[in-house]
Amino acid sequence: MHRFFDKLFANSARLFWSQDSKLSYLIIASIALLFFMLGSAELWTQEGRWAAICSEMILRKDYLHPYLFGHAYYDKPLFSYWLVLAFAYVFGHLNEWALRLPSALSGLLTIICCYLLGKRILTRQTGLLSAWMLLTSYYFVFWSRVSSADMLNVAGIMVAVTWYFYHREDSRIRSYTVFFCILAVSSLFKGPVATVLACLAILPELLHNKSWRQHVNFKLLISLIPAILIYLAPFILSNLTSGQHYSESGLYEVFRENVVRYVHPFDQIKPFYIYFYYLPIYMLPWGILLIPAIIYYIRHWRQLDTAERWCAWASLLTFLFLMGSGSRRSYYILPVVPFATLMTACWLSKGFNTIRSKRAWISFILLATFIGLFALFCILKPIAYADHGLKPFAKQVKAAAQQQAPWATWRVITIDAQNKTSFYLQNGQRVVDVNLQQLPPTLAKLQQQQIPSLVISQRRDAQRLQQLLPDYQLIAEPEWFGTQKSKDAIALLPVMKISRTP
Repeated sequence: MHRFFDKLFANSARLFWSQDSKLSYLIIASIALLFFMLGSAELWTQEGRWAAICSEMILRKDYLHPYLFGHAYYDKPLFSYWLVLAFAYVFGHLNEWALRLPSALSGLLTIICCYLLGKRILTRQTGLLSAWMLLTSYYFVFWSRVSSADMLNVAGIMVAVTWYFYHREDSRIRSYTVFFCILAVSSLFKGPVATVLACLAILPELLHNKSWRQHVNFKLLISLIPAILIYLAPFILSNLTSGQHYSESGLYEVFRENVVRYVHPFDQIKPFYIYFYYLPIYMLPWGILLIPAIIYYIRHWRQLDTAERWCAWASLLTFLFLMGSGSRRSYYILPVVPFATLMTACWLSKGFNTIRSKRAWISFILLATFIGLFALFCILKPIAYADHGLKPFAKQVKAAAQQQAPWATWRVITIDAQNKTSFYLQNGQRVVDVNLQQLPPTLAKLQQQQIPSLVISQRRDAQRLQQLLPDYQLIAEPEWFGTQKSKDAIALLPVMKISRTP
């Protein structure tokens, strides 16, 4: 039996990640894991912010000035929102699919780039193995199925680095222009950190044999012009059309979020060493092999070829730059994951063709992890969210509200509610975000205007809101497994019937 499974998994390696394997298998598996049931799970934390900002852009018909519940909120460049809005236009409305598709496509693009990069500088086999390892890394899949700018940032970095290695001997102006335009667009997703990390990744190759000399020329300077214009265009348009109504400057927020936060952090201040365990965690299950790979690289550094050394240098330099920031979050380490995965795959592929047991173990981990991740993200999560969470809560609130007035006429008032709650209760009206002291006068004003209104908050505030609004009925988010979470959503609707508008 042992020999049977050993032979089975060793043969699967030949099928999926040998020199003769088909790339189509990798692409099909990536599409299945990253896209299947993508819109089934409820929005998760920061996704609510993206949903709220994009919703307000649609309501205001203003795509140059991001707002969060009526307040200027330009902490990210505009391109990540524009991609979501483009998919919302295709689908006809803003939904979970539109919010998450940019990240899922970025994940797919990163996997393809990882393969192409490994194939270009190492071997096709190593490129395939690294791409499969990336696809079966839990947190890579997790963030590829979450609406945020972080996977867009990773994809932009990988596209820029891959383009460089495929055109590093090309000193024509066209090649330079495309490279810098890739960096410009990538920097419009999360910030200039994409440009910095991409340049750090290619720096060791540029310094090797002083190859940078061939690229110091006048054509390089000329090719910077269109890239600079592409980067500045959204900020200039936003500034020219802001008038007196918008209080934030996009370029200043970029400076604040990327430079000030790096040097003088104002939040997320954590110890510098946290990335030493965040990186292996973000590479799981392959993170357990990262330390042996690093030890191998250190011990055999003199015997490594240039490409193998580049994998180590790219991982190290990007890691050190992120570690040097004073503001640290776990997912900030995502850009290092593809480079570290490529380095680990390079180490694993040593003796790959001659040691059958090694191929069998790698195959077993890859296949078992893929099946487990597919079951978790594409089967179990959709089942769990089918009858729980904010979707059934929103359905119940809408049904209760429509007994009194058409849903489109209601005004939703939020008090310390999660951003995603307003997404599920959107009705074409702007959400009113207030604090507890502002609630009574806001309700009184809407009642004078005969506008039906309901209040959304969290379960922990239920008691004091019921005391403040004794004539309102309470609807609570359905409990999960019999537990009551303090942040679960609640809605308070007036008990008195409101006459329907003709």
